[in-house]
Amino acid sequence: MRGRIDSDCRYDVFAEIVGVDIGKDASAKPKQFIHKDLPLSVRTLRDLYKEGIDRVRVDSKETYHRLLEFAEVFVPEIVPVIEHYTGECPVFDIFSVEDEIKSPGAEG
Repeated sequence: MRGRIDSDCRYDVFAEIVGVDIGKDASAKPKQFIHKDLPLSVRTLRDLYKEGIDRVRVDSKETYHRLLEFAEVFVPEIVPVIEHYTGECPVFDIFSVEDEIKSPGAEG
């Protein structure tokens, strides 16, 4: 029974993060939208995080809280590496992320 309770709790948290009304799918009409994917930031954390990453810096307070909420329920071991960056210089500028994306050798 414990597994069922944990599963239900996780679904509730997932639905809250995604912004889905849990009861809506039961009364949905054909072709009615009932699913919403996770926000890009959460999908990125879910898909790209791997052991050995020291930090995940997030400069949006809202995104930071969303990532923490997701990680606490689904992957609690990564909570300590998620940081809210509050510096004045944008994170992308500090690490030249846009230059790296535009470079010819960038993966993608």
